[in-house]
Amino acid sequence: MRPGVVPTMLLLAACSGATVPSVTSLPPALTAAPPSTLPAAAITEAPVEDRCFPDGPPPEQFVTAGVVGTTGGPGGDARLLAEIRVDAELQGGSATRCQRIAVDLATADGAPATAVGVVEVELLARLGVLRLRFPPSVVETAIADVTLPGELAGRAFVVRDDDGLTVDVHLGAEVAAAVVPSRNRVMVDVRRAGELPAGVAVAGPDAALLEPSAAVDDYPLRVSGYGRSPSGELTVTVVGSDAEVSQTVAVPSYPWGWFDVLFTEGPTGTVEVVAGGARRPLLVG
Repeated sequence: MRPGVVPTMLLLAACSGATVPSVTSLPPALTAAPPSTLPAAAITEAPVEDRCFPDGPPPEQFVTAGVVGTTGGPGGDARLLAEIRVDAELQGGSATRCQRIAVDLATADGAPATAVGVVEVELLARLGVLRLRFPPSVVETAIADVTLPGELAGRAFVVRDDDGLTVDVHLGAEVAAAVVPSRNRVMVDVRRAGELPAGVAVAGPDAALLEPSAAVDDYPLRVSGYGRSPSGELTVTVVGSDAEVSQTVAVPSYPWGWFDVLFTEGPTGTVEVVAGGARRPLLVG
């Protein structure tokens, strides 16, 4: 499922302290992710050539939907996804204009990785999700999910399947994204592209719903997303005013795991699709 330019003075204002995202959980065999060495920095003026950040991609490299690009390179010693954070942000007036999302990786011994392998980056604009697919060599994670600070990047989820680990960042606004080249870290710049809500992905404490992604749908009704549960099971339900149908899916306890179920029939009219604590209203039929 693994589908000329006038020089501009820059005013760099270092934040008074590093922005530390709140990690919701650690795996049983790990006690902490390697410490961050690059605190978030705030930039208060637009840099040269209207780049988000001085070392970042030019505007023409940003895409608003679809494949953003790849980062890293063949091979590598990265085995552990160690930290997900916002490295820097650019303020534009009262709103956040840009953010840099960074992922640090470590070797099997916990040392900083020197190469991460090939990471694919995709912007699922319809859902409001920035997706990072890591190579199969990255087999462990010190993070299940984390809430990132700021207005553009929100909660990030680490999801495991047979092909390896995927990080889904749920976005708080419409953005365009571009990859920042790096061999030993993953960095993606996102810049505000609109004021509307990012997309339709919704999440609760134990599940996230990606599909159905439209406000109106019909049977057969596909419900997909990811979840986690200490019991290893999650209930997915379609609830109407006078009836409901449900299915139980298997999910891991750590980190998160994909689910995809199909309801061939069920209540019609205004219903609610529920997966764990994630809920979405829907008009069916």
